[in-house]
Amino acid sequence: MNFRRSAAGPAGGLVTVSRRPVAGSSYHRFPIPSAADMAGLPRLYRLTAAMKGSLVTRLAGISIVNTHLLANRDGDWSQTNRFYRLHQGQLAALGQYVGTVQQPAIVSGDFNIARDSSLYRDSIRDTGLLDAFGDDCPPTFHAAYLEPGKISNCIDFLLLSNPSITVEAAELTFTGELPMPGGPGYLSDHLGLQVRVKF
Repeated sequence: MNFRRSAAGPAGGLVTVSRRPVAGSSYHRFPIPSAADMAGLPRLYRLTAAMKGSLVTRLAGISIVNTHLLANRDGDWSQTNRFYRLHQGQLAALGQYVGTVQQPAIVSGDFNIARDSSLYRDSIRDTGLLDAFGDDCPPTFHAAYLEPGKISNCIDFLLLSNPSITVEAAELTFTGELPMPGGPGYLSDHLGLQVRVKF
C-alpha cells in the first residue's frame, strides 16, 4: 500500500494498493491555482483545490500515476464554466509531470471532467496519452448519487503513456450494490475501472 502522509490523512486522498513490490513513490501537489482561476468558486472548493495532486507508485517496468482533480458539481465542462480554468491548469500540471516519468506509465483516477468535453480532448491531444477503454466510455458515476435532472458522465480514466502497454481486457467494477452493515449499498459513488495490461 502506497500513500503520502499528511495532516488530513493520505495526501490528496490518494492511496495505491499493489500486489507487486513498490520500487519507489512520490507525491506531486498541483500548483496552487491563481485567484483568477478560482474566482466564483465556493470557499471550500478553493481550499480543496490547494490539496489536489498525483501519487506516483513505481513498480518494476511501469509506474502508476494516481490522480484526483477538483470536483465540478455543476456538471458543466464548457469553457465558460467557473471550474474550467482551474481544471485546465490541473491537467496541464499533470501532463507536464507525466512527461518526465522515465518508464511507461498508467495514469489513473477521478479526473472530474467529462469524456466529451474539450478539457479531455485537449489534454489527450497535448499529452499523447491513450485511453485504455478506447472509444468506449460508459458513465463512471452512480446516477443514484446525482441530483434530480442531472445525468451521469464518464469522468474516471485509465490512460496509457506508451503504446507498448497492451490492453488485454477493460471493464467496469463495483457496478452493483453490495452487502453493507446498514443494508445493501454501493462501495463508492464511482464505478471502478479495471484493465488487464501487458508491458
